[in-house]
Amino acid sequence: MKERKALSHGLIIFGVILLGLVLFCIYGRYGMENPSVGVVETRPVQFQGTMIVDGGEPREYTSPEQLKDLTAYKIFLKGECSQEIPKNVEVIQKIEDIRVEIYVNGEKQFTNAYDNMEYWDSFVSQGLNVGDQIEIRMYSEERDVSHAMYHCMKNSYVGRLETILRENFQQKMLSVILCSIVLIFGVSVLIVSLILSFFGFPNVYEYAVCGVLSLSGSLVAFINYDYIQLFITRLNFVTALDFSVQLIVTSSLIVYLKCYLGERRSQRITTVICYIWGIMVIGVVLRAFYTGTTRPSAYALLLVIFVVLVLIEMACILWEYKKTQNENIRGVFVGSIVFAISIVIEITHYLVYDYFLYLVYEGGLIIFVLMQIFVLINISKSAMRQNMRVREVEKELMQSNITNMVRQIQPHFLYNSLGTIQALISIDPEKASEVVDHFSRYLRGNMESLGYQEPISFYKELEHVRNYLEIERVRFGEKLKVSYDLETQDFTCPALALQTTVENAVKHGLGNKKQGGTVLIATREDARNYYILVKDDGTGFDVEGKPKDGRTHVGIENTRKRIETMCEGTYEIESEIGVGTTVTITIPKKKSEYEPYEPFLTE
Repeated sequence: MKERKALSHGLIIFGVILLGLVLFCIYGRYGMENPSVGVVETRPVQFQGTMIVDGGEPREYTSPEQLKDLTAYKIFLKGECSQEIPKNVEVIQKIEDIRVEIYVNGEKQFTNAYDNMEYWDSFVSQGLNVGDQIEIRMYSEERDVSHAMYHCMKNSYVGRLETILRENFQQKMLSVILCSIVLIFGVSVLIVSLILSFFGFPNVYEYAVCGVLSLSGSLVAFINYDYIQLFITRLNFVTALDFSVQLIVTSSLIVYLKCYLGERRSQRITTVICYIWGIMVIGVVLRAFYTGTTRPSAYALLLVIFVVLVLIEMACILWEYKKTQNENIRGVFVGSIVFAISIVIEITHYLVYDYFLYLVYEGGLIIFVLMQIFVLINISKSAMRQNMRVREVEKELMQSNITNMVRQIQPHFLYNSLGTIQALISIDPEKASEVVDHFSRYLRGNMESLGYQEPISFYKELEHVRNYLEIERVRFGEKLKVSYDLETQDFTCPALALQTTVENAVKHGLGNKKQGGTVLIATREDARNYYILVKDDGTGFDVEGKPKDGRTHVGIENTRKRIETMCEGTYEIESEIGVGTTVTITIPKKKSEYEPYEPFLTE
């Protein structure tokens, strides 16, 4: 139930994120101002003239290749285009970390809106003829950005953004295909986990987290600034989305590693890790909202903390694998360590060189997904085998119910009961009628128990026991005394669990004692459990030894198994020869039933 609730919340959250992404794309694409008209083909802009580097002497400029090996903070280009640019046509440039100003015949036509960012920008031409004088100013006051100036001049086009977008996708087609496969895998795993949760399938939580990790990981790979801003022109949306999805990827990886740790100590350590990471993420996000940007220092801090936390989790997983030799844990370890290394390399490269490699990250993501496919297939096979075992156990329980019922209606009990009724008919017809009523109810209760696959109410089970005891009290007379001390009856227990226990107390505990005795049936509860006590002051027996009659008590063992399987409870027997026997049945409460009761103490 907890896993299903967490899964539902996770699906809602990521559904909202995906919807937001679609809205960003639509708004960014169709929110562009001044769309180009009248041009179908996109072609590069050819510019020639002179260039001045950092205020030096003018040099001849013929192609962007001349900017490649320069060291420059400021470059001014003056010259003309070798082709005409019609009016109302978009001029598109890739601008990275520099200020760009463009003048035509001394009149400013364009200046970029953002500093220190990488993005595609465009402006609508007012019409340009061959021979018009053009001046392009590119500069940065902070550092050498000649590589950005080179990319700006090399990636200057006239035409439509759609054509450039198509060309970029074609150049990165393999990367796009691989990321699309990972995206489909993530969505598929999320959908499958949702379906399986409704059928009570185990390990659904691991499926869901893996799906979230794969989905968000593919989105990070898709947010490539070479082409993402060709159709999402709102830069603040792109950067916020990029940063958010990166946080989801790292958070999902930390949570996913925790899913495969079973040792209590490892679980505690990774729980603390999740809290630490959550606090750091919240702090960085609040700072980003407050400052309006994500600074490199925030990336660096998160990177260091992420590496430390993941290494601790990896150590826990490796230690657990050495103990269990579980193939699933090994698959998770290998895939996650490769993926984590790729994330660290990408962020480190960004901090040093101010741009992402993407290729390393995408390679780590693909290896991770392949390993997790292997893990999830193994988990599915194990779950199928477990379901088959559960069905076999259910069949055994059904057979045990039948066996138990047959043992409850043994011939000697039938003969004794019918003999008692026959004797009462002539002596006390009214009493005989009463015993017949109890006997018929007793038989009906045994027959109905065959159809109970789930625990029944304790009150119903108690009524069945009362019918049995009323018959036995007529037979034994004053030798059999019954006492009830019921503090609670509002819970469930397996059918015939109490009946089998009471019958053993009467038959084996008091039946072998000449003067008879008393059977006490009591119920108690504390904050976490319900308790059923059946106590007799009969002959008692050696719990560790063999029964005196030489037969194994199958009824008791079946009852014990049904309590463990159906209620996750326990069946404990304490006995002392010559003193009596006490049976304690413990049935755990559901979490919704927890109440602040005083601890239950037996005297």
